[in-house]
Amino acid sequence: QAQTYQTHPLVFSKELTEQLNTFARRYRLTVNTIIQGCIGLLFSKYSRESDVIFGVTVAGRPGELAQNEQMVGLFINTLPLRIKITNNRRVLAWLEGIQNDMVQQNEVAYTPLIDIQRWSDLPAGANLFEYIYVFENYPLDESALAQLGDLKLDSFQGVYETNYPLAIVVLPRAEFAIHLTYDLSRFDPAAIEQMAGHLQTLLASLIARPNETVGDLPLLSETEQRQIVEEWNGTPTDYAGAQCVHQLFEAQVAAQPDKIALVFGDEELTYGELDGRANQLAHYLQSLGVGAEVLVGICVERSLEMVVGVLAVLKAGGAYLPLDPNYPTERLAFMVDDAAVS
Repeated sequence: QAQTYQTHPLVFSKELTEQLNTFARRYRLTVNTIIQGCIGLLFSKYSRESDVIFGVTVAGRPGELAQNEQMVGLFINTLPLRIKITNNRRVLAWLEGIQNDMVQQNEVAYTPLIDIQRWSDLPAGANLFEYIYVFENYPLDESALAQLGDLKLDSFQGVYETNYPLAIVVLPRAEFAIHLTYDLSRFDPAAIEQMAGHLQTLLASLIARPNETVGDLPLLSETEQRQIVEEWNGTPTDYAGAQCVHQLFEAQVAAQPDKIALVFGDEELTYGELDGRANQLAHYLQSLGVGAEVLVGICVERSLEMVVGVLAVLKAGGAYLPLDPNYPTERLAFMVDDAAVS
């Protein structure tokens, strides 16, 4: 492999390897299916897409082909594998669906990739996928090969080359291993090391939580979660106690008006935009009589508008009462009446 590529080995512990094999046997899944699911889920979480595609290499030596192991020649083929991520689906049902898709894919295992490319809606020159997955499940009996007459073989090693930015090669051994071979011009070694850790975290959580929903499987390790929640979030600072929340917000608006202040789904607002919307609504509320000692109910789903509403009420001088839209009408009516919302 040229120097532009590098390989990061991920070796599972014997304990995790045994858990993986036991999980596969218990639920009648192939290890290949489980790993494919984890990789698809990993790419989905990275890209925030629910539909991911990567290439898979198939052996092309079906069991019904007599003496296929004695035949010499290139039988392998590469096909696109499409994995759909349904966050509210149970892990086991989702994996079973992937396995069923793979069985159906075997019917077209000999279809040339160039034909699939032509049949797709992609423009000429566009790649069907950028990542390739290989599951090396060919038999290798090292004890039988170690002594061949006068020739003694001390070690066995496969050599892999790829033209894809990322190749994920699975090696089912006594200690399960996954090799990530990547283009150094596209990936930083630290990013690939982190990717390998995320893949292992997903696999371990999938095995431990087969009845949970796919969307609940964690991507981050406990160490990463602690780093984000505690270390990176350790930002205590002194502020003037006499200032209200909306006044502190306005100071931030003045300091960095063009910075992103709020993100919800595909929507986002800068500090300046958020302040402008809140001011507009605050002026309207004041025209309705909102001011000191006036309580305003806010009954909206989590959204950009909810934050705009909270800031607007505070800017108008009033106070707000949060009301959950999912509560029964009778409960909401009681809360409004009990709090004397004006």
